Amino acid sequence: MFDGVTIRDADFRRATFDAFAPEGCAFEHCDFRGQTLDRRFQPLFSSRRRSVFRDCRFDEADLRAVRPGQARFERCRFDKANIDGWESFTAEFIDCTFTGRIANVRIYGRPWGAGAENLNPMRKVNEFRGNDFRKADLVGVTFVHGIDVAAQRWPQGPSASRRHGSRCSTGASTPRAKRRSRCSSPRRSCTPTR
Repeated sequence: MFDGVTIRDADFRRATFDAFAPEGCAFEHCDFRGQTLDRRFQPLFSSRRRSVFRDCRFDEADLRAVRPGQARFERCRFDKANIDGWESFTAEFIDCTFTGRIANVRIYGRPWGAGAENLNPMRKVNEFRGNDFRKADLVGVTFVHGIDVAAQRWPQGPSASRRHGSRCSTGASTPRAKRRSRCSSPRRSCTPTR
């Protein structure tokens, strides 16, 4: 078990572990490109103390079998990563880049669910800002509980509403859709009006 250490410039692309349990670690400039992360890797994201990923690469990684837990991602790249089905109840994403198809993902702006009471460090808001979705194709993606969609980077131009208009939250999935949407529940999950 790693406890509170900083791991820099590690290449996890061919790594295999029977057990891997980092606790409150920082991963900097680590490479997870093309890796299929199965449930053995879940402690990487769900340790009792939050782990932080800075400038890491998850390009073309298959992350469907893990959840982001309470991890914090800063300036990470998820180019064509498969995160389909993710429910991000307590993770934070700051200045990350997402490209390719992303389907059926739900991201929460406030800690939610069973893990919300056990966060370390404790917080009332999941930071989510500066993320770049300009080359992402969002399908059934929802942002709820106070995600500031205006604080993200979205595609511009006429094709933007066709590529990203399927879901929205806290108002919308894109700035254009934000102007045309209405909230329909106390959780502020929204659907664009036509």
